Amino acid sequence: VLFLYKCLQLGSKETRPRINDIVKRIIGVVVFVFGQRRVIMFLGGIGHFIIFWAFCMIGFATTELWFNAIFPTLSFWKIIPGFNLVGLVVDIISLLCLVAIAVSIIRRIFIKPIRLEGPKSGKIDAFIILSLITILIITYYMMMGMRITAGEVANASTWAPVSNLFASWMPNAESNTAAAKVVFFVAWWIHVLDLFFFMAYIPHSKHLHILGSIPNIFLRDLGPSGVVNKMDLEDETLETFGVNAVEQFSWKQLLDSYACTECGRCQENCPAYNTQKPLTPKGLVHEIKEHLFERGAVLIKEGKLTQENCEALAEKHEILKKNLIGDVFSEDFIWSCTTCQACQTACPVWIEHTQLIVDMRRYLVLTESKMSSEVQLALKNMEKNSNPWGIGQHKRAEWAAELGVQTFAEKPDAEYLLYLGCSASLDEENKSIAQSTAKILKAAGVDFAILGEEELCCGDSARRLGNEYLSAAMMEANVEIFKAYNIKKIITPCPHGYNSFKNDYPQYGGNYEVFHHSEFIMKLISEGKVKFTKKFDAGKLAWHDSCYLGRYNNIYAEPRSIIAAATGQPPVELEKHHHLSFCCGAGGGRFWMEEMIGERINEKRAKMVVAAGANTLATACPLCRTMFFDAFKNLDKEDIKVLDISQIVAGAID
Repeated sequence: VLFLYKCLQLGSKETRPRINDIVKRIIGVVVFVFGQRRVIMFLGGIGHFIIFWAFCMIGFATTELWFNAIFPTLSFWKIIPGFNLVGLVVDIISLLCLVAIAVSIIRRIFIKPIRLEGPKSGKIDAFIILSLITILIITYYMMMGMRITAGEVANASTWAPVSNLFASWMPNAESNTAAAKVVFFVAWWIHVLDLFFFMAYIPHSKHLHILGSIPNIFLRDLGPSGVVNKMDLEDETLETFGVNAVEQFSWKQLLDSYACTECGRCQENCPAYNTQKPLTPKGLVHEIKEHLFERGAVLIKEGKLTQENCEALAEKHEILKKNLIGDVFSEDFIWSCTTCQACQTACPVWIEHTQLIVDMRRYLVLTESKMSSEVQLALKNMEKNSNPWGIGQHKRAEWAAELGVQTFAEKPDAEYLLYLGCSASLDEENKSIAQSTAKILKAAGVDFAILGEEELCCGDSARRLGNEYLSAAMMEANVEIFKAYNIKKIITPCPHGYNSFKNDYPQYGGNYEVFHHSEFIMKLISEGKVKFTKKFDAGKLAWHDSCYLGRYNNIYAEPRSIIAAATGQPPVELEKHHHLSFCCGAGGGRFWMEEMIGERINEKRAKMVVAAGANTLATACPLCRTMFFDAFKNLDKEDIKVLDISQIVAGAID
């Protein structure tokens, strides 16, 4: 345990608040540790829930057995009123635990679900732990059986039915005292030694999470989901930017690796892993832990690396020559992530995977200047023209030419800024989103204006691609523009811009009331300001949950309600939806990169639309819409329409 603590001390300073709102954190431990909330949201989690509580109850029962061994004349069964109910719970849940263990072993040997794939050592660990728990339960039943034959437990058939069954197989303590004592003695010592071995084995196995999960859940980020840490770009003591050595991660990021249960739910839901990319979120956290322990053993002994000692120590210890990027993780591994947060949403112990990836990307981009030619071009265009295509600023407002939409320069007292973002402003196919959104706002009498040629990129893609310098510059520039026009309220059809303004910009002094256009349109419908004149006929319409709208900001109900109101029927749900929705492949700057490995993520998602038999797919993100256009074209399914939710509403108010 001391070694584990010293390894955490190697980590860098944590920048996020980790001990604020103590009450909420304690409630989180109760709900997510003892209530196993994120575990039981999947069918396979029920078995873990039973095993967890059986182990806890057996631990409690073991305390009673030890007490009885020290004071033979005293028994909780006799001196504590109602203890027979506790005994019944332990008796039944232990039996259920044996069933759950049997199912778990069968699944690992025969079914082999994808989420349990991983290092062979992890599989051996699982069998060892399951065997140790089985021994604890069997020896508990044996000891209870002996106590029943000795008459210590009244009405055993009622209050300890399983133990009572074992009693029928045990030597009778009254008629065969010597044999009974031997059996009880052997069972007691096996039970005790098994428990001690279990406790000693935990820190050296994948079940380290038993120690790491409670503090990790307690110290979880209580802020908005997936916010990227702000870098201190003015820190002149920094020799590199980003992370390329495990000790450069914060101590909390290292604690994440202790908490990992290696359950594989992150891997099971990862779009990159499920399309044959090198990335596996489970592998990400596991390899960080293994590398930390190997490297940490040397650093604890020799001291932290400095400019003066790094070369000498590296010659002495081979592990110090290894970098995270290249030696532990390939560059393809790091660039495969779409930052969709499917991993974080599914993780039962609240591991924060996304920041790990962004930190390593920052090293590649800011320190090594290593990125694909597509990323390099997109970042260069953002720097020169404030959009990834490099299109001139004068074209930002062309979509509004015939709609009579005013700019803030013309209408500086407008209540709302309609921020379109790069795609809806400049992409020919998505300009219709800008137009339909403006049409709805005008029809509802909303007091709004646009920035026009003054509108800049929000900085989301640059930040998640690892270029914190560029994203910071764009965010600071936007904050100044918004300040000049006293802009306080923003409406945007882009989930990436929405998330950025809402959750990233406060780091740069930009605090706004931000609405995604689906939120705002639903608000207008509820207030009676949007009136439908007909039902929009879209045939069989399916809905795709955008990652940055759903998992990042929990917006699920509003788009579905809008579709039901505009078309007269709720949308068809795809195979994966709500918090388990499958990414379109555009997030994390992947929109600007070629997908050269495995199956295309957008095509895998598009196949779910085809399988649903939909004629139309509704989205609420310009990037998602483009990804589906491309996917349906590649799948020869161009007859499936892809409409933004604003287009559906605009079509129903004509």
